[in-house]
Amino acid sequence: ISFGSIANLQVMPPAFKQSFIQMFSAFPHITFIFKYKDLEDDYARKELAKLDNVVPTKWMPQNDLLNDPRLVLFITHCGMGSVQELTLRGKPGLFIPLFFDQMRNAFMVEHAGIGVQLPKADVAVPEKFIAAVREALDEKYHRRAIEIKKMLDGKPYSSKELLLKHVQFAGTFGATAVMRPRSHDMSWVEYQNADVWLFIAPSTFLIILVVIYLLIGLVRCIFLKFCSCRSTDSTLPVTTTRGSWRY
Repeated sequence: ISFGSIANLQVMPPAFKQSFIQMFSAFPHITFIFKYKDLEDDYARKELAKLDNVVPTKWMPQNDLLNDPRLVLFITHCGMGSVQELTLRGKPGLFIPLFFDQMRNAFMVEHAGIGVQLPKADVAVPEKFIAAVREALDEKYHRRAIEIKKMLDGKPYSSKELLLKHVQFAGTFGATAVMRPRSHDMSWVEYQNADVWLFIAPSTFLIILVVIYLLIGLVRCIFLKFCSCRSTDSTLPVTTTRGSWRY
């Protein structure tokens, strides 16, 4: 279990911390390696220390652990580095995105079928947290993760081969004009379409002003019409009828 180097689990609300304890207790046959920075605080000494299946640590060799065949699940915040290591090592995951690009990353790997995404707020609900871990441990996610790993391992060209081919191409043909983008020779005005925006911006501003002016005029007409009707009604003579007589 690792939530990266930025997220500080020590400041988690009590409900989240207790939910972790209940989740750990629900899987006594699984050993959890839990990245937790302050091993001297009350939570680590009084709560985590009571559990035989939890190994809290300030730092872990994440890539090496993911490469261990005994590892069955990676609970992660879904940072891009963790996603790359997870997929390259063929491990399923429980994805709990916290901020930045992690939401997109979590949807991406969940769509690939190598794990389950759990909203951050649901971590505080032990029932949902436990259910998500149990679902992520399903064998289908492990099989899919292995399949993705094999696809990455068997791609037509490795990263090293791609780099070498591009360097060889550059060394053979040099700075050829065919590969030079037209934008390289454009001025700042052309590249940013500044001349187009200089025409569009004033026109758009003028249209907005005209629309606002028309709306104000329409509101004034309606208001004056309403006031005129009220004034006309107040000037009408008042008559009273009693029986057949009119006063």
